[in-house]
Amino acid sequence: MDGPPRYGVDTTRTARALGGAIVFRERIFGWEEGRRHSFHVLQASVPLFRRFAEDYLLEPTDETSCRLTWTIATEPRGLGRLANPANRLLLSTLFRDTRQQYSIH
Repeated sequence: MDGPPRYGVDTTRTARALGGAIVFRERIFGWEEGRRHSFHVLQASVPLFRRFAEDYLLEPTDETSCRLTWTIATEPRGLGRLANPANRLLLSTLFRDTRQQYSIH
């Protein structure tokens, strides 16, 4: 497909974390262009979570800035509970990558 990626409800995509060490297949279930997007993980290359979802909401606070509300919901598997240090590292990379994507300072 030529052009930019297309997103919207029921779109699936592949995402990577920890420098590509973990690969997720995600499905978008909520999409409001420029305002909100929500997705859940369909499949992951590492079985740390039984369920994993994220919701990003951007709300204007004035003419030049906005508020980002980012909700992450997880249900770790048994192995995931034992791997809490790895989970913290994974989440820290998600926070770093999101800050870069949205140019948050």
